[in-house]
Amino acid sequence: MQLINYTPFPAITWEVLAPDGCAQGVLLVRGCFELSAGNAGSHLALHPAAEQGAWFGEDRFFGQSGQSGQSGQSAVRYESDFVPSKPRTDLILNAVTYSPDGSPQPRWQCGVGVASREGKALFHKRLQVTGKRFWQRTGILWKRWQLSEPGECIQVPIRYELAFGGGLREPAGPDGTPGHWIVFCDQNPIGIGLLHDKQPADLVPAPRIEDPRQPITDPHATYPPQGFGFIHRAWQPRLALAGTFDATWLANKHPLLPDDFDNAHHNGAHPDLIGAGLARGHLKGNETLRLEHLLPGQPICHLRLPGYHLLARLRLPADVAAYQRLKLDTILIDIDAPDQAQWRVYLSWRVRYPLNPAPDAIEPMLIKDNQPQGTSNG
Repeated sequence: MQLINYTPFPAITWEVLAPDGCAQGVLLVRGCFELSAGNAGSHLALHPAAEQGAWFGEDRFFGQSGQSGQSGQSAVRYESDFVPSKPRTDLILNAVTYSPDGSPQPRWQCGVGVASREGKALFHKRLQVTGKRFWQRTGILWKRWQLSEPGECIQVPIRYELAFGGGLREPAGPDGTPGHWIVFCDQNPIGIGLLHDKQPADLVPAPRIEDPRQPITDPHATYPPQGFGFIHRAWQPRLALAGTFDATWLANKHPLLPDDFDNAHHNGAHPDLIGAGLARGHLKGNETLRLEHLLPGQPICHLRLPGYHLLARLRLPADVAAYQRLKLDTILIDIDAPDQAQWRVYLSWRVRYPLNPAPDAIEPMLIKDNQPQGTSNG
């Protein structure tokens, strides 16, 4: 099959197996955009980047000290592009929040919201961040945990390493074998603040990112981890959607997915930033994003998504053509770099199409204002 790309963005297609075992095709078009100040100071404009960049062929992690990182040691920065479909739009932000007036403060709030072209609010998520703070165990006979007052700061990276979670292991064995988990947060194993009676230290870092509607105050409570980034596919509640991979599956279903696999497993955004409340589950383009305290020196900033619609023409045997619309299923706003010239926004459009009969060619095209745009990229 020939892929003839009539969009200005990279496109790729591959085969997957449907639940019934039949082969299907997946078409993905991903646009990389640069940001610049618009006509109004509080608005950012998107422009297709001259360099569209390579595909994300696997999950990439933030890592530590500028290293690439590994699964289980840091949060996911970019998730693999190669998923077959997403039932709803993922909104992802790799971002830093800045204090409202640029001065050191102990806490403040930040957020992201999405509004339709007509200005109707679609969904919104707000976080509260703090300076460094700690759980401190005090007392002589009866020790109890107390939460310290936060220190002051001017910026906080929105990363799951600073949200509620973590765990506590037994000491390593004589041969260096890691000890068993005493307590473990399956929603965010890389976080901080999860306490246990066997905690050896009397001073433990406390979460710095929380839900302002449910601030962290109880040392013995558990809290849903908060953030704007990807939820790792091996964390709950996302992992439960992957279904049951047991001996029965291996004997009767492999290599197909389990019967209880939920396609929502492919959505990687924080549950509050998946378009669950949207008609048909996906954003359409032309929506406006409102960013609160996520850009230095700009307390409130608006970003309008391009009004692009992508269509795939399938050239079938006997000179028959069929058309399918691609869905905007991933919005990745990558704005945490200190150098604003490195900021990017990635938009992904995707569709699954039948392979019976197999098309001779598939031709993605971009439509804006009902007119096809772009030239062939081969």
